[in-house]
Order: sequence, then C-alpha cells, then structure tokens
Amino acid sequence: MPKLTRADFYRNGLIIKTKESAVHYRISKEPCGGKNGESFFYSITRIDAFTRKALGKKRRLSLNTNKPERARKLLKKIQFELQERTIENENEVMFSKFVEEFDSSERVRIKKGKINEKTHKGNLHYIEKFRKYLIQTFKSEHIYLSEIRPDHARKFLESLHGKLPGQTGERSYQYARNVMLRFFNLALCDDKIKENPFIKTQKITVTVKEPNPFTVEEIDYLISMIPTASYEYRTWRNGIGFDYNTTLRAIELRNIKLKDIHRESDGLLYVHLPKTKNGKSFNVPIVNDALNCYRMQLENLKSHFGKEFSDELPLFANYYGKVLSEATVSKWVLKAIRKYLPHLEGKKTWHCIRKTGGTEVEKRRGEKIASQVLNHSDEKVTRRHYLKKQEIDLHIHADALSQMPRLNSMKQKGHKEIVMLIPKELLLLTNQIN
Repeated sequence: MPKLTRADFYRNGLIIKTKESAVHYRISKEPCGGKNGESFFYSITRIDAFTRKALGKKRRLSLNTNKPERARKLLKKIQFELQERTIENENEVMFSKFVEEFDSSERVRIKKGKINEKTHKGNLHYIEKFRKYLIQTFKSEHIYLSEIRPDHARKFLESLHGKLPGQTGERSYQYARNVMLRFFNLALCDDKIKENPFIKTQKITVTVKEPNPFTVEEIDYLISMIPTASYEYRTWRNGIGFDYNTTLRAIELRNIKLKDIHRESDGLLYVHLPKTKNGKSFNVPIVNDALNCYRMQLENLKSHFGKEFSDELPLFANYYGKVLSEATVSKWVLKAIRKYLPHLEGKKTWHCIRKTGGTEVEKRRGEKIASQVLNHSDEKVTRRHYLKKQEIDLHIHADALSQMPRLNSMKQKGHKEIVMLIPKELLLLTNQIN
C-alpha cells in the first residue's frame, strides 16, 4: 500500500487517501465471516478516488478470532491506528468545520461594530464559492485545510475574474482575495495550517475612476426638456429634481412612501429612511427645490390615482401604484440623455445625479458635511468616489496664508525685514495680489 495521507470514516467503512491522488483504499466497516466457527476477517479494497468503485478484488485479512465481540474490538483498533498514522497535524480540521469557527470569530467583530451583518454575509458568500470550487476540484466534500495549496487559490481567483457571465471585475476580485486572506490567516494563527495559500496570489490594483457628476446646467436642461403630457413623464421630472436636491440613492428614492414623510419640531419636512446602505436609519430634509418637486409629485399622484390616493402609495409610484423597479429609475436618466443630451450617452448614469449633489455640497460646506449629507459611513468613501479632485489654486493658497495672525516678535524695532528667495512665478503672483 502506498504512503497514507488521510483516513476518514464514511457510511460504508474507513476511506484511506494515498499519495496517488486518484486511488483510495476502503477498510470494511464491520468484521466479516465467522461462520461455522471460522475466524473473522476484514477486507481492504482498492477504489477509485472519484467514483468510489472497486479497482480490483477485495483482499481479506484475518482477525484471528471466532468471537464476534472480540473481532469488532480488534477491527476498531486497526481502524483507529490507521487513522492516527495518517493525521499529519493534530490541529488539522476540515474546511467546512473551520467555516463555522470563522463565522463565530466574525460574530465577535460584528458585536464590536467593526463590520456589519451585510459585510459578513458578503464574506461568507465568497467562502461558499471557494468551498464549491474545492468540491469540484477534489471530487469530495471532505476537504482538509492542509490539502489546499496556492495553486488552488490562484485558479479559484482566476475563475472569478473576467468578462464571462458570472465573472466579476477588478474590485470584486480584490474583495474576494481579501476575504480569503483573512479566512486563512485565522487558520494560520490557530496553527491549523503552515502557510496561507492566498498569500502568493496576484494582487490586482483596482483602478479608481474619477467621479463624473453632471453639471447643474445639464441637470436643469434635462428636466426642462422632459415633457409634462403624461403621469410617467411628470414623475420623471419630479424624481430627477427631488434626487438632485436630496442626494438619495436610487433604491432609497423608489422605496419612499408618503407615510415616510413627516414634519419635525423645527418646521421642516423630512423623509425617514428606516434602513440605509450602511445599516442605519437616516432622516433627509426636504428643502428648496426638493420641496417644490415633492408638492408637484403630490399633485401628480392625486390627479392620477384619484380616490385610490393614500399615504401607502410610494412617492414615485409606477402607473399602477407599485414601487418602481431599479431598472426603471435608471432608465429615466438614460432615456432623457439619449434624446436630449446624446453626447453624454454612455458617460452618465442615474448615480451621477447623487454625485452632483455631493460635489455641490462639498464646494460650499466642505468634505465632512458632504459625507454626512450623502450618508456615508466613512469620509474616505466620499473623497474616493464622489468628490472631484480640485487643482491647486495658488491664489487661494496665498490669500489664506496672508490672513494668518501676525507674529509680534517680527514687528520689533531694530529688526530688518527678512527677504526670502522665492520663485519668480510666485513672486509675480504675490505682487498681483498685493
């Protein structure tokens, strides 16, 4: 028998894996024979690793006893000794079992507020994908952490990344890699494995796209060009205007019901969002043009639904009073662009309206307020995806420095004015300001 590497109990006996990846051996579960006072025996069968079909005749080995109970004890002793011989690491565990340990570990992070349920669910999604990939590779559900090699990790990530149906882009690839790195790092810390198989996989640098908001003039033009002849067109106009002035996500906008809008003690109307993308509730004030869009949409709903009008209706309901699909909301802008601003086709989407609102808030009140208005969990998200990089303006820079408080020690008599050597371009600029 070749060198043993793994032994596990199955329904029909003890299956032993060997260095020959396609060949396993099966030890019978119970003793055989024992008829008419003959000795009991057990059988060893060479089997196919994938189909589990016999590859030759059974080999019979005697247990040297004709007593049933004694024979069972001897066979169990043989089976457990074989299993102990094949275990390379006493801490070694099955992949599926360690998923449960990982889940328990992540639950602790959820309680501490480091991650939320949605993130954890996304992490488990990629771990489950990897488990299914391993089952296809090993042709078995009984896979141990120590059996997983860097080559398995590399091929799994390659199967994810691409342009074929079911494959993902750079960002999802990188996310999957980070999840699996964390998963196996936990196993490494617990001495379940000797090395992380994903540590040698290629790291893809995700290309961060520049934010592409509309200009205010473009949004204004789009709204002005959409006709008002039908209920749907009026809903388009009001929805685009409302979204620009509230910076809501498409999923948040389409799920607003009339009963979610209420007046607070400060006299302002607010949209109450019970659960947003970051898992928290959020109140969005309805002010300026958003208030006009809200009032026009109310009139639109009343004229269309008549007696069926109620506070259970979505604010931007479809023709039949149901919640709009996400695809329908996106098409509001795509169709309007195709017809009225064709040079922007393929460059702008519905989400660009939200980015426009965020950019305009940032210009007036700064990045921190823009992050709050956009309801981001972290200011880094606002900076990376929503705010356009501003070119350095030396005029503003110099003006800001000129307004700093003066140092009294520099005004004392007897001290000569210090002349610093500065570039000619900056010298000309300061002379112009002065």
